[in-house]
Amino acid sequence: LGLHVALVRFALNFAPDRLDYVDSILSVCADSLKANIKDKVTERNAVQAIVDLLSVPMQAYSNVLTVLELSNYASLLSYLEYEPRKRVALNTVRGVLKTKTDISDFNHVDRLLTF
Repeated sequence: LGLHVALVRFALNFAPDRLDYVDSILSVCADSLKANIKDKVTERNAVQAIVDLLSVPMQAYSNVLTVLELSNYASLLSYLEYEPRKRVALNTVRGVLKTKTDISDFNHVDRLLTF
């Protein structure tokens, strides 16, 4: 998981406009978890790595709508238990409020509220 975090950081620094690079890394990570984890990730370091992995794109893109375009973001989030999911969700809401992002498209609102 630490390697995935490093790869996402590299991709965002190397080609910040290539959202597909970040999404591919999230996909590989989600596939790896699917193959090795039956339900939720509970090991503390692994949980923190997933939270970091989900936080890096949120920090890199000031617009939460950009992060919502990552199709594998929600699937990776599903491996977290309630408390770490809540932490990621609160960071997302703080990002929306901080940047004063206008979310007027129904699909974006739906994706934000269901992820």
